[in-house]
Amino acid sequence: MKKRMLVVAIMLFFMPLTCFANEGDLGVIVVSRKCGEAEMNLRCPSIGHGMANCLHPSLIFKSKDGFKRLPIPKGLRGDSPVGLACVGSKNDNTSYFHVLYSVLPTGCAVCEWHHLYDTNGHLLTTSNPATITIPDMPPSQSVVPNNKSFDDLSKKLNLNEYDDTYIVCEGLHDDSKGNLRCSVEVKNGQ
Repeated sequence: MKKRMLVVAIMLFFMPLTCFANEGDLGVIVVSRKCGEAEMNLRCPSIGHGMANCLHPSLIFKSKDGFKRLPIPKGLRGDSPVGLACVGSKNDNTSYFHVLYSVLPTGCAVCEWHHLYDTNGHLLTTSNPATITIPDMPPSQSVVPNNKSFDDLSKKLNLNEYDDTYIVCEGLHDDSKGNLRCSVEVKNGQ
């Protein structure tokens, strides 16, 4: 079973995410990260016939007790988890999951939120309200994503550098049926 999952994961890395899926209730794993004994996955719903829709991924927490679909943080309704990393604290080597939330397929100028979860799957940061206004800035620069809670906690924890693996959807219509093609990329998060 582990060998089969490794083959599927390697195939997903090199192929568009709309190509492969399994019939699990939780969808197909497109990004997976371990922190200690815990694991988080970004999963895309299966749409049948060997395809997955990666425009609305879910965040799944896996522990020794099983699987749990984690809710979208308050204030980010309609947004999706798109990036995932395991990051450690320089203070005490404790590991945390970093989850990047955004809007698929195209993103936007003020819609990239960063959140930390502990290795028990508990959300440690907030983004409510989703955006904040910076006074005395030009209108085009005055509204920013609300990452204050993440910024404050990451400074307090003195987080190591990390690379997010994230879902990217390209183009308007990439396949013969008009579906977006999505892929997985690695991006330096800090």
